[in-house]
Amino acid sequence: MRASKAIGILIILLWGFAPLGHPQAKPPTSLKSVVVLRIIDGDTIQVQLPDGTLEKVRLMGINAPELDQCLGGQDQGAAKELRKLLGQTVWLELNPQDGGFQRGRDRRLLAYVFTGPEPKIEQLVNRQLVQAGLAKLEVLDANDGEFARNPNDFRVRYADGLIQAQISAAQGRAGWWGECDPFAASDVVIAVIKFWGDDEVVYLINRGKGPIKLDPTWQLSDKGQKHKKLFSSCQLPPNALLRVHSGPAAKRANSNCSQSEIDLFWTGQHVWDNKGDDASLAHPVGTLIDRFAY
Repeated sequence: MRASKAIGILIILLWGFAPLGHPQAKPPTSLKSVVVLRIIDGDTIQVQLPDGTLEKVRLMGINAPELDQCLGGQDQGAAKELRKLLGQTVWLELNPQDGGFQRGRDRRLLAYVFTGPEPKIEQLVNRQLVQAGLAKLEVLDANDGEFARNPNDFRVRYADGLIQAQISAAQGRAGWWGECDPFAASDVVIAVIKFWGDDEVVYLINRGKGPIKLDPTWQLSDKGQKHKKLFSSCQLPPNALLRVHSGPAAKRANSNCSQSEIDLFWTGQHVWDNKGDDASLAHPVGTLIDRFAY
């Protein structure tokens, strides 16, 4: 009892202090404990702080379908999953800003929500929703320069974990990927795009039962086909992950095909628009296999 009380006091004390140091300082390990009172939608909850204050919290780094979209209703998808937290204590990781904490649209607190008092990736609710296929990665106000200087920026602090969760969901056709995706039958799909920074990455997966041969009849392009990638001959084994790199710091050495993980270089230019883009995968050129928008 003494140990748990000491931890609780420490969390409350640390709550009032913003982290000090230069922009690349490690993230704060203190989290704010709150009680979940209401589920507003698939990525917004209402919580009660220890002093009784009520706050709306927008889960950072993800976006769930709207209420009128597939798996977006109050009784399904992410909202249904979040309802398991009603009345439970969760812990928020917030971003100190201007004497308070960063807020988004409608003055909602932006937070990473954990089911335990430490920021462990396996306890990150945001990630759990993505892995279940009930939400997707979202990065607010992406900025290549800022993220290059500070990879620990609050906006992308847990992006690597969210990317891996989304790859897993797409691979298993979980949630939206199986029930709502118009390309759910496609074996080769774009699982996620890291569209920020100087090493942009498109993650393609083969979720079919057999190998798929990529060749110059396969094309990856952005919105309006301003940039086009034609593939050279490459065998994509089942369950394989193909990373297509672009940008000034892109990985330039192509790895051997027929591996479970493959890296291909596209271009040293930025391809993907930070404010939103639309990626298309076609085979043969002109026949759409998959489309991924963010």
